[in-house]
Amino acid sequence: MRNPNIRLSLSFLDEKKLTLQKFYRQSWLHVLMQCAIIAAVWYCAEILVELLHLPVSSGVLGMFLMLILLMNGAIKVNWVRLGAKFVLGELVLMFIPLMMSILQYKALFISKGWQLMLTIILSTAMVMLSSALTFIMVHRLQRRLYRHQIHKAQLNLRNNDNA
Repeated sequence: MRNPNIRLSLSFLDEKKLTLQKFYRQSWLHVLMQCAIIAAVWYCAEILVELLHLPVSSGVLGMFLMLILLMNGAIKVNWVRLGAKFVLGELVLMFIPLMMSILQYKALFISKGWQLMLTIILSTAMVMLSSALTFIMVHRLQRRLYRHQIHKAQLNLRNNDNA
């Protein structure tokens, strides 16, 4: 005789499996939509660079444009969080074309290799430093805004209690 608890647990697992499949289908759709938002901001930055003849990379301008849009609430963080995590997670794939070009121009790399390596090391350090400083500044700003909101809420509670 079969145990009814086994049948119940199997049906429970089937339900969980369907729920997970539905979640992954939805999350991929969310990731694609969020990547499209990120790409749209980058494309707008590309257009701005071309129209205004700015001496700045469209990626850098796009990053600042995204920061401005996030800070003023035009784009919510939840609208791009999964897409940004996906892009950052797959960033290593972006270096494959770079490595292929290094292999293609081996003579250049051998003759000017130390200059290229110095440039790569310095630029990587600058990106890491600027990213860390930006994170620290944004984190402090978030803490300050959060404290301000809590202080404001406490004042409202005190005013309501006194009234």
